Amino acid sequence: MREIHEFWANIIQIAIATYLLSIQIGLAASGPIIVAVISTVATVLMSPVAQRTQVGWMVLVQKRVGQLTLFHLPHRPVIPSLVC
Repeated sequence: MREIHEFWANIIQIAIATYLLSIQIGLAASGPIIVAVISTVATVLMSPVAQRTQVGWMVLVQKRVGQLTLFHLPHRPVIPSLVC
């Protein structure tokens, strides 16, 4: 429940901070807001694609590791155990 309150409170805080900053420096204060909005939208749009790609990547990595393990397992040198 705390996160919900922090979410809407942060939006209000950013709006007030941007307004106060725009009084001091003008329209240049909107630049960081525009960059943040574009980044957020890009992240939301790319998340499903990245998730599918990551799952496919992990399947291929697991397959490769399995093949390398099968190849190298018979060729592993035997290390003699030290018995005192």
